[in-house]
Amino acid sequence: MSKNFIATYVFSATCLCLIVLFFVKLPINPYPDFDNAMRYTRAEVCQSDLQTCQSTSDYTEINLPHFTTPTREPGLRSVTYRLYFDRLNTSSDLQGVFLPKYSDFPNLVLNGERVSPFGNVYDRKNGQLPRLWSRPFYTNFSPNFVKPKDNILEIELSAHNYGRLSLYPVYIGDSFRLRIAHQFRQVLRMGFQRLFFAMTITVGAIFLGLWFIRRHEKEYLWLSLANLSAVVFCLHYLFPDLPVPDHLRTVVWAIAVQAYIYAFYHYSLCIIGMTIKPLTRLFSVFCLLTSFALLLVPTEYLADALALYFGLTGLWALLVPALFLKYRPQAKLVNGLHFVVFIIVLACGAVDYLYYFWAPKRIPFQLAHFAPLLMFVAASALIALRLVVSVNAMERLQLSMQKTIEEKAGEISQYEKQKAVNAERQRLMLDLHDGVGGQLVNTIAYMNQTAKVDHVVKTSLEDALRDIALIIDSLEGNDSLDMLLGALRNRLEPLMQPGNIDLIWQVHDTPFLGEEAASENLNVIRLVQEAVTNAVKHANPKTITIRSDERAIHIIDDGQGFDIDKVAKKSGTNSGIGLRGIRRRTEELGATCDIKTGPDGTHIHLFWPEDKAL
Repeated sequence: MSKNFIATYVFSATCLCLIVLFFVKLPINPYPDFDNAMRYTRAEVCQSDLQTCQSTSDYTEINLPHFTTPTREPGLRSVTYRLYFDRLNTSSDLQGVFLPKYSDFPNLVLNGERVSPFGNVYDRKNGQLPRLWSRPFYTNFSPNFVKPKDNILEIELSAHNYGRLSLYPVYIGDSFRLRIAHQFRQVLRMGFQRLFFAMTITVGAIFLGLWFIRRHEKEYLWLSLANLSAVVFCLHYLFPDLPVPDHLRTVVWAIAVQAYIYAFYHYSLCIIGMTIKPLTRLFSVFCLLTSFALLLVPTEYLADALALYFGLTGLWALLVPALFLKYRPQAKLVNGLHFVVFIIVLACGAVDYLYYFWAPKRIPFQLAHFAPLLMFVAASALIALRLVVSVNAMERLQLSMQKTIEEKAGEISQYEKQKAVNAERQRLMLDLHDGVGGQLVNTIAYMNQTAKVDHVVKTSLEDALRDIALIIDSLEGNDSLDMLLGALRNRLEPLMQPGNIDLIWQVHDTPFLGEEAASENLNVIRLVQEAVTNAVKHANPKTITIRSDERAIHIIDDGQGFDIDKVAKKSGTNSGIGLRGIRRRTEELGATCDIKTGPDGTHIHLFWPEDKAL
């Protein structure tokens, strides 16, 4: 375990202590004065059951709240409190008594008459006793039982010896007013617990269902197990009359608290995306050993064992907020929320721990029964955050799908457009090949069969036929300059044969003029063809070299060369027209044409700037 994690653990413990101190020091009076009722904070106590105390005068004056010390003697233990009061002059003749808090089981006698609604429902011999410490108590007095003065109210409290007996201030007065106070306290204690109990079952079922749907997200499984532990925890408070031995019921309640913390420890590991195997194994062994040991503890030592059990478990519980705090950069909002909620839950448990085992007089109220509500808030926040993340992911997916659909629709549209262009190309190719091309071939064949041939006309027809072939190649070449140059090579080689001219082909790469550059490519081919044709007709070369790269095309011959200025002035000749055609096509292509000529031959250098030849 790293020093940083130990420091985080210490920080979590410090936050826990500060929150516990805040709860303990809250300026709240849980036992205020009521109209038409008297609050009694002084009484007499006898350290025995009611029957024994009625035959003795062994009473001692004490202040309320009052707490007894647990003993290690087996069986039940009772203590009796005695209060003296006078009848209040109120608008109602019906008077009552209200015990906002006590422990554990009450039995009330007014002026020698039993007024407890429970009656003598427990059996000391069998050791069965309902535990009603979480429930406020109220009962009214029959007017026949209440005297104008010197009324004696005896309150017998009974519990198992490992438990602490306690009585808080007692209210006696107008039954209507005290009934309202009782109902309010009943809602605050039992009503909220029933609500939390129902919420815990509901949320646990939801998380279990989510885990069945998404088995890879084990945090839902651990949350459902934590809620199951909380259900067992709440059963201990809500159903005191369960037919289970009190010792076993208390042990199961304590184990449920530990299981709750153990489940949240694993949940925290799932959230932060880590597996700390040595620490997890150690925590698992600790839970198994301590729970088994608690089952074997005799009843007379159960109080001390519970104090040690909860204390050690609380030290392990601090791992959960420490993990969230240590690894919060992975999910600041989620981990921060979990840290705050769980540290408050631990503070509520620590307040109750101090109340039950160490300093009950300093603790104004108990808070552990609010823990399920806080964890419900955290669980709801988790679901809400997951829902927000899922909605955002869905929206991003929809946008991505919409974009993909639009792109595919564009591709389909482009495909349909290209399909129409290809169909038109095929039509033009057939028209040129079967129409004009066929007529030219027939005309040349006819001229070859006649005795008298006009060679100028024949040459022009052959040039026109080669030009049509070039156009057909450009239509068939799918706008690729590489393919057009390859087709041009096949067209030029027969032209070289009559003059025994060698064609040196050094085309390694070609300029890229754009996706839709059919006309530009055709102009490049025409330009190359024009340069080669001029060299064949006028330069009498032995070799013609065509070389290209990604930015330039070179046409080089070793012929006799020509005078550029002189040829340019011959505007009416074929040479002048050819030179001007080369320059015009070069300008249309956005390229630069450099012509160098001399006795050793001619070099036509056609090159493009970087922003044109991509």
